[in-house]
Amino acid sequence: MLRGQLVRPGGFHRARARGIAERLMGVVLGRAHERALDVWGEYGKTSGTLHGGGAADPARAASLYAEVLAVAPELLVPLPGRAARVLELAALQNPGEKEARELAGWADPRATTFFFTSRPAPGWLDVLHEHAPYLLLSDEAAGVWPAAPFLDHLAAASPEAVRPWLAGHAVQLAATSPYVLGALLRLADAGALTPAGVRRLLPHVTARPPAQGSADQAS
Repeated sequence: MLRGQLVRPGGFHRARARGIAERLMGVVLGRAHERALDVWGEYGKTSGTLHGGGAADPARAASLYAEVLAVAPELLVPLPGRAARVLELAALQNPGEKEARELAGWADPRATTFFFTSRPAPGWLDVLHEHAPYLLLSDEAAGVWPAAPFLDHLAAASPEAVRPWLAGHAVQLAATSPYVLGALLRLADAGALTPAGVRRLLPHVTARPPAQGSADQAS
């Protein structure tokens, strides 16, 4: 734990913020929350200012405090409070970098999932790939793929747009979890993957899960 603090200070504050958010929101925080949690951890460094430390920088403390105020809603604002904006973004036919950055700034995974299930326009694929590519990928820690419904929608509405992206990411995604692999196979069935792309998934399809005893021993 101490080594972790040296590499990534502020872990105590991040853990407290995580516990508060998970208790209030009723969801397990994932990769989308890391930026907000990092800012919360950085805020712990302002204690020198609060306690009159000689080397403290009041301007830096004020800046960190402003950042905390900005990211707190990303951890704590309930989905109904942002649902209208989610639908506004999903309805955009020609989103740009600004909108992609806004979406990337959300820390509530339910809002991101709601966005991807709201049938966003095909133009979102290239914009997110350029400005927030991780949103299109799976959450390896949780073993889920929030963007899968969006890709399902594109496979039906604009298969020519989704095929190149899937061709470059399907193998990486397939290694995440059986759930993500299943989503990829549904996309393949919809014609979003070429026969060659499907063949590249076969090692993951035929792979045997580790024996329960091996998993217990590893733990």
